[in-house]
Order: sequence, then C-alpha cells, then structure tokens
Amino acid sequence: MISEQYDLIIVGGGLGGSSLAASIAKRGARVLLLERERQFKDRVRGECVFPWGVAEAIQLDVLELLRDRCAHELPWMDFYSGDVLTVGMNPEFYDGAKAAGPLATFDGAEAWVEHPYRDGVALIGDAAAASDPTWGQGLSLTLRDARVLRDQLLGTEDWETAGHAYAREHDRHTEVSHAVNLWFAEFYLETGPQADARRARALPLIAEDPSRQPDAGFSGPDIPVNDAVKKRFFAED
Repeated sequence: MISEQYDLIIVGGGLGGSSLAASIAKRGARVLLLERERQFKDRVRGECVFPWGVAEAIQLDVLELLRDRCAHELPWMDFYSGDVLTVGMNPEFYDGAKAAGPLATFDGAEAWVEHPYRDGVALIGDAAAASDPTWGQGLSLTLRDARVLRDQLLGTEDWETAGHAYAREHDRHTEVSHAVNLWFAEFYLETGPQADARRARALPLIAEDPSRQPDAGFSGPDIPVNDAVKKRFFAED
C-alpha cells in the first residue's frame, strides 16, 4: 500500500475549494481535492460575481480558467431605486416575453460560523457563511475566503497561526457584508408608512450623490461601516 502525504486536503470541489486548490498548488503545495459528485450539478444562485469578486479571482489566478470553463460575462446590469430604473434599457426589448417557471426560491437568512478555524480545519465559502442571495455577494465572498486562506497559508510555516489569522479576517469581512445586507433589506424591502417616508427622503439625495449608499456590493467589504455611514444612507445625518 502506497502512503501519500499532502500539505493540504480540501473537501468539496465547488468554487471555493477548487479555486483554493488550483491557486495554492501552483505555488508548490501538495494538494488533495475530494469531491463526491462525478458530474457538476448546475444551480441557480440568483447572483453574479461583482467587480470586487472578479478582483479576488484575478489574485487567485483563476479568472481566465472560469471564463474558459463556466463563467459568462455580463455586459451590463439594471438597477432600480424604488420604481425608477437607474440604468436604462429599452422596454421594447421585453415585447413578447413570456414568464417562465416554476420559480426558484432561496432561504434568505444570513448564517455564519464564528471564527471558522479549529484544529487544522478551516471552513470557507458556504460552509463558513451564507449570505442573503438577494444581494448577490455569496460567490464573491467565497473567492475572498479562498484568497485570504491561501495568502495566510503561504505567508508562514506555522499553519495553525495561519488558520486563526484567516478566521479573524473572515469574521471581519463577513460582519461588514452582513451589516450592509441588512441595511439594504431594511431600506429597500421594508413596507409601511415609515419605510415609504424614509425612501422618499433618502432616494432623491442618493440620486444626487450616489456615495450616500454604501458600495459594498461593487467594491467589497473593505469599506467603512458604522453608524455614521448608515445615517448618511438613510438620510438621517
């Protein structure tokens, strides 16, 4: 019986596991990637990889691989503020369109593991934190996890220290992402007179100065997030 030794064993060949395996193996680590499925099962996630996630894919050196194998580039996206289309598209494009179904539904609950590292085992991607797919940050957060863990593992020979450093950073960027997701849900999805009044007050100000709205969706979780940022977003400053 031949005994194999590996520097890193990764369980799960999804976006996070595969990206981490490919990236760290290119730098000399001996990696074993375990995946139970023999054929990839496509799933609708209701999201895309936003610009900050693309930057993570570039740092992981997997962007071109994703483009070649499975990714589809989006030339534009449409966004609404209230009932106003902020990025225009000709309504005639939808003439003759028919609704397709059944619709896919998702659990929108935010969930995460605090400090996702212990005893040589690190959790990344959906295993470490589930982001509300309404705001489309899950794939980008998965790539961030893979990149941060890779950098920490390659930055020291003490992988126990590296694992805890990854977990601390994961806690930080996950907290930022979830905080902004909750703000967006409160601002755009709440109903009732108070919520309507808040939007009526804040949306014209955001139209004049888009920086009033936190840009975590496009720029990632390295932006400041505090009470002053929320008050400015909600026009309570």
